[in-house]
Amino acid sequence: MASATPTAANTPAATGALAHTGSDSNTGLYTGLAGALIALGGAAAWLGARRRNAVRG
Repeated sequence: MASATPTAANTPAATGALAHTGSDSNTGLYTGLAGALIALGGAAAWLGARRRNAVRG
């Protein structure tokens, strides 16, 4: 008859480290850089349109 108690072979050893959850990702940095690039692109488009309108009329 088999024993119901676990043996040392199938019991993981405790290391004391917590699972990596990804909370140290750089998402905020990438979001800020993307927003800055969008703002710069919008400003460049606005200035280009303003310059074209000034030359025409």
